Amino acid sequence: MSGDNSENTLQKILNEVIASKNELKTYIAASEAKLMSEIQSLKSKIVNLEKENSDLKIRLEKIDRNSNKKNIIIFGLEKPLEVSPAFICEEIRRLLQEELKESDISDLYQLGKKNNSPIKVEFISYFKKKEVISNARKLKGSQISIANDLTPQQREEVRKLKSFLRKIKDRTSKKAYIRGNRVIVGTKEYTLGQLESSEGTTLGDTPHLEKEEINAWNEDSSTEEEISDSKSEDAVFVENNKIAPQKSSETLEINKLSKYSNPITHKQVTAGTTVTKRMKLRKDSAVN
Repeated sequence: MSGDNSENTLQKILNEVIASKNELKTYIAASEAKLMSEIQSLKSKIVNLEKENSDLKIRLEKIDRNSNKKNIIIFGLEKPLEVSPAFICEEIRRLLQEELKESDISDLYQLGKKNNSPIKVEFISYFKKKEVISNARKLKGSQISIANDLTPQQREEVRKLKSFLRKIKDRTSKKAYIRGNRVIVGTKEYTLGQLESSEGTTLGDTPHLEKEEINAWNEDSSTEEEISDSKSEDAVFVENNKIAPQKSSETLEINKLSKYSNPITHKQVTAGTTVTKRMKLRKDSAVN
């Protein structure tokens, strides 16, 4: 009789242990599910925050570029103790033979304490700034240079573009130079994104510009000017010892790549040569 009681007691204890174990499993599973849900929610929030941060950086970059659009940086200019609009106007007239009024200048900043440290000049009008920067080629061979006021991102893009330009000139005899945010090789145009994605291939394999990309550049770069780095050693672009004219750009680099293999030039697109027609000719040739 006592043996039966012992067995019943053991069975009861075993059942309680099993029940507790099941409850613990259920609790752990629920906790894991809740934790995973919270982790997923946090991941989604992080993704959204990263996107917002990226969007804000893009917007800020665009604002900075637009704000700097009317500015120039003058390097190597010997100046008096106090820099004034009158002094800048006189120096611009002397160096560039460009008529400039004090009222054309909105503000001045001396970027450093040395006598020949750079001077940042902010113009009231972008068009007056464009007139001044377009005459910067007259300073070639002198110790004075005039550059556009670029953001850190633009300076990095310029550095990369100039690096690609040197490599391209080593590989081809075609005329090559930088214009805006592109490298021009002969009659073809390449963005920084295209050059980076096609590094190690031949120029002919570089994806071409889509028509909408070229149109976007035309809309954002309707006027030409010399785009120069804001560092003294990179003050002006040089193309065969000449300053290369280029179009201004307020937008960030367009990195969209085409699915076609051969580049389409700006001239071809504007002349009405369509991608569809060219692809059809290739297809017919392949069939024959």
